[in-house]
Amino acid sequence: AEAAGGFYWSTDVVSPYACPISQVEMNGKNPFVVLRSTGWVLSERALKQVGLSNLQAEYGPFTEADCVELAPNDEKKAELVMRMNEARAAKAAKKAAKKDKKRKLAATDSSSGSSSSSSSSSSS
Repeated sequence: AEAAGGFYWSTDVVSPYACPISQVEMNGKNPFVVLRSTGWVLSERALKQVGLSNLQAEYGPFTEADCVELAPNDEKKAELVMRMNEARAAKAAKKAAKKDKKRKLAATDSSSGSSSSSSSSSSS
């Protein structure tokens, strides 16, 4: 059967989901990844066969770090949780640094503004 865009889909597919590149079924036997930056779900086989650089135009932009395995085993799951916690901590630290910088800038502006107003009132 021909689908939109001229792609041919197999009619004997059991799973309702398949990789748009390799036509590998998402049935729990084949590893799949989700691209965090774009939301696309692709089979690991497609990533290996086609390559990350060749997928950028259609499914990108993304890096290898954006590829998160769906349904990982316990060992990989622990690694993914650790990576996620590190990313959250880095984001929180960046946000706190930005907030501190903004506070320091506001404190500097208010202290310099109050001294100039007090000096102008005393000279009158």
